[in-house]
Amino acid sequence: MSKSHYLIDGYNLLFKLPGKHPSLETKRRALLDLLEKQIAEFRLSATIVFDGAQRDPLIAARGHFKSMEVVYTAAGQTADDYIFESIAEHPRRHIVVTSDRDLAAKCKALGAQTQKIQEFLSSLVTKHHKVKKRNQPFPTFQDSPADIDRLLKIFEKRLEDKNP
Repeated sequence: MSKSHYLIDGYNLLFKLPGKHPSLETKRRALLDLLEKQIAEFRLSATIVFDGAQRDPLIAARGHFKSMEVVYTAAGQTADDYIFESIAEHPRRHIVVTSDRDLAAKCKALGAQTQKIQEFLSSLVTKHHKVKKRNQPFPTFQDSPADIDRLLKIFEKRLEDKNP
């Protein structure tokens, strides 16, 4: 079976994140930077979809931000509609990340998996900690010269006590 593809409801995720940014564009860029690092680290296949209404394109604008696909929908098309249409042909290959109940219900009805925003973010944090823990070298212990001298004296004394 092929690898699952994440379809992320962009603004739904963006507006769930804490933090103050001077503009929507700055917050969106910070989100893309953060999310892309996680996507790359875990080698996920992912597309983040934003409503493109404010850009007013006639067709959806698609591009890549490093290892992640970014889509701005066409005028008159919502991110929800784009996501739903994207999974229609092969719903079982997709995991839709949204906290929008209506979109999640429609996607589940087609057979796609869904994750709420918080579940998705938590899974990334959990994966990050597992990878970080797995990649940490086993700590090495080395006695100082003073510790070695101290232990040597203890062993010598015990040997003397056993063999008077």
